[in-house]
Amino acid sequence: MHTMMPRDELIWTWVVENEVDGKVQITDFWCMKRVTNVVLNKALKHADIKQAYLLFYSLTVNTYEDMLKMQMYQAQNAMDCDALSLLTLMDNEPRQLMELNFHSGP
Repeated sequence: MHTMMPRDELIWTWVVENEVDGKVQITDFWCMKRVTNVVLNKALKHADIKQAYLLFYSLTVNTYEDMLKMQMYQAQNAMDCDALSLLTLMDNEPRQLMELNFHSGP
């Protein structure tokens, strides 16, 4: 549970609230962490690269594709990241990721 709680500059958690049976309830959530990697080549333009990693999610209203689009936006704008990575740990289907222009790593 501790990996889902927001922590400054490390863990970001989002919840989506929707009205269900006349009451506002949390219907979806996801959390991501940011890892900062130092660029060792001093001749390059950037001193570091920030990468967001999807940790956990649960969806009941939004689609997987909609969630990924929101995560890409949030990784860039709210987390100031250069890249978003997903592991197949949480049933992230490689086919669906390819359709959204994600590329598999080594």
